[in-house]
Amino acid sequence: MEMFGTAKSLEAAIAAATPAPVSVIEGDIDRVTLQNFLKGIKTASLSNAVPFFLIGLCGLSLDNWQPLALIVLLAAAVLCTMWITAGKIQRDLETGDASRAIRLYQVLSVVSGGLWGAMMAPVAHTLGTNIESMFVCIVIIASAMITCVVCADQRRFALPFLAGLELVLVPVSLWHSDVIGLIPTIATLGLVPVALTLTNVVRTQTRLIVRTQLENELLADQLGIALKKAEFVANRDSLTGLLNRRAFEAAAEEMRLIGGNDAKLAIILVDLDHFKSINDSYGHPMGDEVLKSTATLIQEVTGPMSLIGRGDGAVARWGGEEFILLLSNCSLNHATETAELIRARLHRERPSYWPLDMSVSGSFGIADWSDDIGLHQAISMADQAMYSAKVGGRNRSCVFHEDGCLPVMQKKPEDMVQA
Repeated sequence: MEMFGTAKSLEAAIAAATPAPVSVIEGDIDRVTLQNFLKGIKTASLSNAVPFFLIGLCGLSLDNWQPLALIVLLAAAVLCTMWITAGKIQRDLETGDASRAIRLYQVLSVVSGGLWGAMMAPVAHTLGTNIESMFVCIVIIASAMITCVVCADQRRFALPFLAGLELVLVPVSLWHSDVIGLIPTIATLGLVPVALTLTNVVRTQTRLIVRTQLENELLADQLGIALKKAEFVANRDSLTGLLNRRAFEAAAEEMRLIGGNDAKLAIILVDLDHFKSINDSYGHPMGDEVLKSTATLIQEVTGPMSLIGRGDGAVARWGGEEFILLLSNCSLNHATETAELIRARLHRERPSYWPLDMSVSGSFGIADWSDDIGLHQAISMADQAMYSAKVGGRNRSCVFHEDGCLPVMQKKPEDMVQA
């Protein structure tokens, strides 16, 4: 459980969690519409079995039904190939470049459109005399329009289909214009503008829906980030970035619950010595720097990258110039050693911009948090030990015992473990 934070990490977290402007680019819409198209095209392809069946059934009434049957079979084969190619596009999109599969699908779209137009050829010369031929013509036009609607949000497939359809259908209509008549021939020539208008309307609506969907997802993500930011800031001291009192208490109770009755927990309470005189002599900005520097030092000693630190505790700014540490899986001897290392480094190390005559030190109180006492009682024990350190001359550590708080024998700097 990593519960530490510094002013630097707090500022970084706030900056990283600041919601960016919600913006959906056209590329995102293209990606989602293509994915939706590929998911739905398989079902749409199967639905073509109905017009194929109807055209084939009506074609049986023709004297020369074999050409129409052959064209229907070829169209069905091309449709199966397109179905397989759509699956390949999906796989290629997940693993790499799908441009080759997309180009193949475009070629198949041209062929498919051409075959739909070619179905008109075997029945065109009997349109005026045979009701089945007229029904085949209607099914062809209706199926072509439905295909355009299905492919509307993918112009790269809709336009090739229309091109293939018109390349065959227009010559057939002109060739049999004496049978079809002038108006149906003109209507056939005007099929493309109608189809394009229809596809543009559907495409605009589809992309608008997808844009709204993506914007809602972005807003949901930004809301989640904002909530995490708010939670982070609510649990942190604004100056040092350490946990605040409320968050520390919650973390401590959670650590106690996780560790159970056998958990070894130790509390270290730190109070900076003569901190008021630092504020009075060097100004509150320098006092703030001392607090932030102390928070960073504690992190370095008790964090997971240190030799002595556990990395599985909680540290907080407890009051104005007071800090509190809770170390789990930590014996009293280890907690004492940790406190002494922090104390020695606090007194010895200083940033270069600090005044040379400014002295910084701390008084440390150490206590066990056993399973038979509450958190605040354990903190009170550490506070008594810290008070004994103050009375004993400051810049020292004391350990709480029921018989009295005992001072810790100070080691020479060269004998101490360095973080």
